[in-house]
Parts: sequence; C-alpha cells; structure tokens
Amino acid sequence: MKRDFFIRMKQYMMSACLGESEYADLTDRIETENHKNLRIFSTVALVFLSAMILISTVNALAHANLIAYTAAAVVMIIIRGLSTAPIATTLPLVYLFDAVLLGFGIVIGAVTSPTSAAGTFIALLLTVPLLFVDRPLRIMLLILCSDGIFAALVVLNNPSDIWANDPDNFCIF
Repeated sequence: MKRDFFIRMKQYMMSACLGESEYADLTDRIETENHKNLRIFSTVALVFLSAMILISTVNALAHANLIAYTAAAVVMIIIRGLSTAPIATTLPLVYLFDAVLLGFGIVIGAVTSPTSAAGTFIALLLTVPLLFVDRPLRIMLLILCSDGIFAALVVLNNPSDIWANDPDNFCIF
C-alpha cells in the first residue's frame, strides 16, 4: 500500500499521472502550446511593464519600483526576441520568464517596498504556474525556491510587523 502511494506520487510528479508513452505523445503539443504562450505572455508582460514605467514618472508609489519595472521589461524584450527561435529553446525561456516574474514579485514585495504587504509576489505565485505546461516537479521546485528566497529577503528587509504575516501568506498560497 505504502509502495503504491510512492509510485503514484512519483508518476504524478514526473508526468502528471500519465504513462511515459502517453506523456511522450503529448510532448510536441505541449512544446508548441508553451511556445505560443511564451510569445503572447511576454508581449502582455511588456505592455503592462511599459505602462508601469510610464505611470512611475508621475506616481510616487510606483516610482520606488521603477528599477524593477525597467529590469523586468528589458529581460522580457530579450525573451520576446528569443521566442522567435526554434521550439527547442522554449523550455529554458519559459523558466526564465517564470523566474523573472517571480523575481519581480520578490523585489517588489521584499526589497523596494519592504513596509507593505507582499501582494504582488502572492499574486504572481498563484498565477505563474498556470501559464505554461511542464512536469509538476519542476514547477514545484521553482515555486519552493522562490518562496525560500522571498522568505529570507522578507526577514532581512521588512519590519517585523510586516514580515509576521508574509510567511503565512506565501506558505498558504
């Protein structure tokens, strides 16, 4: 019984409960979808980041995050440019895109705005895993690494009355 549980968990983590042959049959469709989504989502991210860069010139709260907006926009331009390459490069670009969004949320929540709650990071933590399809284990590892980095930065940078709630929030979400 216990052994069956671990076999099912391994199968879920590595191939979302599909057999290896079933997963292999879907690989081309997954890569094609991820490639299309990468082009779409990187463009959407660029539009929103550009808007935030413009808003930050007249809004004092947004101005504190100008460097984060600009850095994320530059990386999104690079990702968007590279996304026109052959599909073989899609998975590394997908994880770069995900890492940039999560890193952006970490910087906003724990570095540039340490006195406010980490709403941006929590929102991205909920959204990013839904954008692309990949093996659950890799997505979970990305989220856990992001949580660890965020937790460390929150404890180091945020006032204790703020960081007391943030770990609860990101662990639950």
